[in-house]
Amino acid sequence: MERAIRGDSARVVGIPRRVRARGWIGTPRRPPAKPLVAATPSSVTLTSPCRTFDVGTSLEAMLFTRGAQTEPDIEVLRGRARLLVIDDHAFPHSRLFKRDGYYFERWPEIKNLTQLTDGHFDLILLDLQGVGLNESPDLQGLGILEHVKRSNPAQIVVAYSAQTQRLSANAYLELADAVIDKDSSYVTYKDLVDKFLLRRATPGYFIEVMNRVLGPDAALVPRAVPKALRVLRGGSPATLRRYLTAKLPDPEQVDRVLTIVSIGTAALQMFAS
Repeated sequence: MERAIRGDSARVVGIPRRVRARGWIGTPRRPPAKPLVAATPSSVTLTSPCRTFDVGTSLEAMLFTRGAQTEPDIEVLRGRARLLVIDDHAFPHSRLFKRDGYYFERWPEIKNLTQLTDGHFDLILLDLQGVGLNESPDLQGLGILEHVKRSNPAQIVVAYSAQTQRLSANAYLELADAVIDKDSSYVTYKDLVDKFLLRRATPGYFIEVMNRVLGPDAALVPRAVPKALRVLRGGSPATLRRYLTAKLPDPEQVDRVLTIVSIGTAALQMFAS
């Protein structure tokens, strides 16, 4: 099995079309009929599709009860979201993104590793070649991708490249939220960015990531979802912290869940302000 990123008829070979369900609370329902990006071009592979699950009291019911956020406005999100491109060469569509009202920043090399993992940027577009040479000389962009997603699974990263990726890169590429051909059109990039920004502006996105991190241990914390939702809506995290600490055996797992919820709270407040 080989992963390749090619030109106009580009596609990524070796990324499974059906993505494994990863650590959700409850029993999965039938996946939605449409993918995250409608009519996704062959040059784009999404690796973190949205799915719907029963969690006792349904997640949908909890998300859309009184006090839940209304559906985000993409025009508002474009003006408030922080996008980062990490690429040692000029990004071909930067002028068009700026023209259409996006806050857009490019780093030719890693300037601040902490800002890649603390929620400072809402979405990162990451070139896989020629970046991260100081931080990960062997893996370059793949090493940056691994570090970011291991440190903060809620950080959205769209990876891209103009070169064929070796077979050993598969495990790293699966960490990305999407993989795209660097030469893809502006509208392909833009549609993908908008879909992820809309996702990230909802509590459900951070609940999804939290459940993924919990994995099989989600069974130990059946009330984690409603408690996390209260925090995401502006409540104190103290109750959630006590609950997780009492129920989960791994303190690092507790810290990762609390980090996800904390970053989610800040993101949702920023988009709602």
